Amino acid sequence: MKNNIFCLYISDLHVNKKKKIKSLLKKKKSEQIKKYFQNQIQNLVKTIPTCDSNKIRIFIVGDVSSNFELFKFFFDLYCQKIKIKTYFVLGNHEFKALFYEKKNYNYPQIVDCYQKFLSSLGIEMLEDHLIIENNDHQVTKFSIQEILKLNATEIKNIFVNSFFSVLGSFSGSEMLSQVHCKLRKIVPNTKLIITTHLPLKNWLQDQINFQWIYLYGHTHHNVVAKSCYADNQIGVNKELKFKSFTL
Repeated sequence: MKNNIFCLYISDLHVNKKKKIKSLLKKKKSEQIKKYFQNQIQNLVKTIPTCDSNKIRIFIVGDVSSNFELFKFFFDLYCQKIKIKTYFVLGNHEFKALFYEKKNYNYPQIVDCYQKFLSSLGIEMLEDHLIIENNDHQVTKFSIQEILKLNATEIKNIFVNSFFSVLGSFSGSEMLSQVHCKLRKIVPNTKLIITTHLPLKNWLQDQINFQWIYLYGHTHHNVVAKSCYADNQIGVNKELKFKSFTL
């Protein structure tokens, strides 16, 4: 662990679709909902290793809830209990939550709404962003448009003091694939995690770099392959727990 990062990951939590929660929502049992969420978060806590939290990072790979109020309620409780740097990408159910609750919200407005809420809790949301943490754990955030404008020397310079980095997006895009290709050619050996809610086949037009780690969800078909982790998609019926890898 001396030079490694211990990474915890989970996707497709669907906390508002759990059978027990649906029943409690119908009965408007707010205290019981709170207790249920606290128990679920405690399940997550049990799977966090007891080591230096500066060497741990958490990745939540979308589809936490298709109810925005429950999304906020869950993360308020989460941040009360878990004090570890957390990275998040939106899932399609997050977009559904605000599309149906706020029918006039467009894509940027939905992203901004989640960004503002999660930022207030200290959670880093990635929507077509590259985040670099330096050795002092300071965070620098770039849009993929900014990365595409940088030359090779500038790219190398921003990674000079990198502790590790994360490239993330809900769906991936042609530009994200272009950034992936650019980074693979210029800084192939950096510690990089690529996290998208949708699978790689939906966006990646480049070769996988087996020095990096790829996280995704959405399918509810748990699979793991070399460098690719999509094997902790919780779904409706399973209890919450983290899985892990070292980088």
